[in-house]
Amino acid sequence: MNDEYLNREQLAKLLHCCVRTIHNYEKAGTVPHATVLGRRHLWLKSDLIAFIKAYQEAARLEMSESNPAVTLK
Repeated sequence: MNDEYLNREQLAKLLHCCVRTIHNYEKAGTVPHATVLGRRHLWLKSDLIAFIKAYQEAARLEMSESNPAVTLK
């Protein structure tokens, strides 16, 4: 399997936020669980992409349920 791992800095860049926000997301359980090696927190890029897509889909469903007149593609 040839999958890339992302550290906090790379994840922050992917999500367009700061590293401190990633730390807060970890504490709150907002992001998937990281693999911890020493002091490094690492995430599989494919897991993060799947998580983001699921989050976007849930937001779309919530939006369409709150306003049935809205049609989303």
